[in-house]
Amino acid sequence: MKQVFIGLIILAVAAGCSQETDQKGSLSNQASIQQGKQLSEQEKIIAVQKAKEDFISEFKVPEANVGEPLLYDLNNDGQDEIIIYTVKKTLMDKADVYVSVYNPQTGVRTVSKKFDDNGSAVSVFKINNPSYKKALAVVMYGNGGYLAEVFTVKKNEIVSIDHVASQFNDVNVIADADQDGYEEFKGFENESDNGSDRVPLSAGFVSEIVFKWDEKSKKYNASTFGEDGMQDAQRGQTSELTPEKALQILQTAYKLQLSWTGPKSEQEARKFMRPFFSNNFTYEFLNDNMGKSSGSKGIIPKYSQSDDTRWLLPSYTKADLQLSDDKTTATITQSIERNVEGRIYTVQATVVLVKTKYGWKIDKLTYSDANKVDTLTRLKGKWNTPPSKSELLQDVSIEFKLNDKKNGVMVSANQFGTESMDFKVLSFDDTSIFFEYKDGNKSVPAIIHFLDDNRIRLTSDMGTDMVLGRSK
Repeated sequence: MKQVFIGLIILAVAAGCSQETDQKGSLSNQASIQQGKQLSEQEKIIAVQKAKEDFISEFKVPEANVGEPLLYDLNNDGQDEIIIYTVKKTLMDKADVYVSVYNPQTGVRTVSKKFDDNGSAVSVFKINNPSYKKALAVVMYGNGGYLAEVFTVKKNEIVSIDHVASQFNDVNVIADADQDGYEEFKGFENESDNGSDRVPLSAGFVSEIVFKWDEKSKKYNASTFGEDGMQDAQRGQTSELTPEKALQILQTAYKLQLSWTGPKSEQEARKFMRPFFSNNFTYEFLNDNMGKSSGSKGIIPKYSQSDDTRWLLPSYTKADLQLSDDKTTATITQSIERNVEGRIYTVQATVVLVKTKYGWKIDKLTYSDANKVDTLTRLKGKWNTPPSKSELLQDVSIEFKLNDKKNGVMVSANQFGTESMDFKVLSFDDTSIFFEYKDGNKSVPAIIHFLDDNRIRLTSDMGTDMVLGRSK
């Protein structure tokens, strides 16, 4: 397991969970358990109340930190014992943790165990164990993880069964996960392998861990289950990616994206994207591409409501892939034509697929300028030579500064000399500049046409249409 709750284990185990034997041994030895007698309901209540009062008095535990008493056959002799124990609901509770077992017939404490106060929240659970039958699990929570100690009682002695430690995101860490009549422990670990390396731990992309009792080793052994619900040990190996398989993935994922037309909850969206998109892509997609659906609490991709298609895959027709040296990533690039107000320009659509335990998934999508600034034809008017990458192109109201970027030519600009905006130049020719600018989170296509008499015309998909003078 990648992350173990080490701090709590050291405090609770290495610092010493000390077993306290009954100092009133003579009383315990003299007590004659009346095997044949069954206590009445009234007698049980009286016995439980007495055991609780003795527990509070002997161990000086605040009553608020005493858990609901259990009637439970912990020593597996056919009769219930009374179990009184300390609980701590918060890390701030100041109370030593004890678990004590009382004979309901005599009211005598037969055995007790103390856990050092390590600043943890504490709960006590009944648990069925295939080898030891009735048992208890003392679960200590802290720092995003838990430590569970499982024990039973034999011949008035504590018998330690096992320790289990994990991260947790569910208060109920014990459940009969496989419905076999015996409880298992639940935990999780953050997925941080290929395809999840850019996701913060707080994003919640996790694998579930189930600790199931193994009769042979007499331990709770961990099994990891991915987000698809499949056990890793039963999962097949991911094969090497072929061009045919890559194209099939891209084309199916594209159709899947287009089918998302209605609102989804975040959980539904993650499940919807999981088969074809990595955790990296899904996390970034949900953070950058989501819009609120009108009249609904759900979310919906921006590309289904606007022309912002940065996160929408193109319709791939081929998959000439390049595998990395370690064959864990594959890059696929294809030229895509786009149309802005009747003008056609070309962009490169690049997708990176990563090899995960679930199969090959789409990890990145970028669009970049397919035209090179250095090969642009002559510009008209003031700009009678192709601009250098650092040259300022000025007009009355818009200032461009070209910068060479890996994914195309990015432009910083001031509109009307005051409002800062981010521009991306798509292409140039001798009559026009085609570009996109940001309006909030939306990318808006726009065109500057060079007119006669030192004028320019600026139009955009947001309805802008203006003619401006140009510096001479």
